[in-house]
Amino acid sequence: GLIQVKSCINTKIHFNQITQKVRKIKLGGYHCAFLTEDNNFYTMGSNGFGQIGNHSNESCYESPFLHHQFDRVTDFCCGYSFTAVINNEKLYTCGAGDNGRLGLGDTEDYNYMKHVETNFVPKSVEGGSTIMLILSVDDKLYTCGQRKYSGHYNQETNILIPTLLKFSENNRISKIEVGIGGYHAIVLTKSNKVYTWGHNRVGQLGLGFLGGNNDEGDESDEEESDDNVIRKPTLVTSVANLRIKDIKAGWGHSIILTFDNRVYMCGRNVENQLGITKNACKLNYSNMHCIDKFTFIDYYNIKSVSAGGTFTILKNVDNKITILGDNMKNFDTSSEFNKILCSGTDLFLHI
Repeated sequence: GLIQVKSCINTKIHFNQITQKVRKIKLGGYHCAFLTEDNNFYTMGSNGFGQIGNHSNESCYESPFLHHQFDRVTDFCCGYSFTAVINNEKLYTCGAGDNGRLGLGDTEDYNYMKHVETNFVPKSVEGGSTIMLILSVDDKLYTCGQRKYSGHYNQETNILIPTLLKFSENNRISKIEVGIGGYHAIVLTKSNKVYTWGHNRVGQLGLGFLGGNNDEGDESDEEESDDNVIRKPTLVTSVANLRIKDIKAGWGHSIILTFDNRVYMCGRNVENQLGITKNACKLNYSNMHCIDKFTFIDYYNIKSVSAGGTFTILKNVDNKITILGDNMKNFDTSSEFNKILCSGTDLFLHI
């Protein structure tokens, strides 16, 4: 039968001409990509920058575009306006190329999937607004894109090709995360250490301080454009004693899940996405409620987490779902959710 993808308002989504079950979905700003159980890779949605990769700039809102050339997809991601996919141990990208985020050595937009030349074998990939992170099979981290969010703090120009980022004692990484459309990154090392960098306007890096009011905006790339950006991957010492199972990044908040099923969060709480009373929050220079250190959230037995743009999803060991945000909901029927596929800025999908 048709794939059973649902939104958080429990609306079943029928993609025309698709009969296979969906294994994995990723959301970008206004587009998505998904992989079916028989390993067919599709993209659909807005295509103003070529992020669908259909050799045109025509959007696909009803019939998703099948990428026939990919027969063994192992990972993929949707940046805000670009798409990246790993197929047969090779990386391909399409969409908005500004700042070098596609890793193709230039800043052009491409409306077809183009092979990214690398001197390593890619294992996983994550895309934010203007940066891309790639993890190699030997657990090394490579990044490209806008220099002040790339982690290459001593570079004078944007990073046009995937470039090795060295920052930990052994430089072996287990997980990488960038928020959907986001400007901050989180990585977890093999030695259970968390490093963060990028925007810290609302304390989303968990480093115990907030950005200041010298803010020229996300698009500015001047080296001293604002004091909200931490350009160097920085060790988050406050979580050193936690045994960390997973990390997630939203637009302006960050999540840590531990092996004892506890959740810690920091960052923006304007929409109550942290599950913390606003009385316990700080106010940044724009009077936004936020928390600048990873703080325990009073929910227990949580086995998986997901970060949307302005909300958080918690799933406990009984498969009960809690959505933290201005319109917080609880879903108690374990059969209602088999697997959370992904979350976007204002919705999430599940099967």
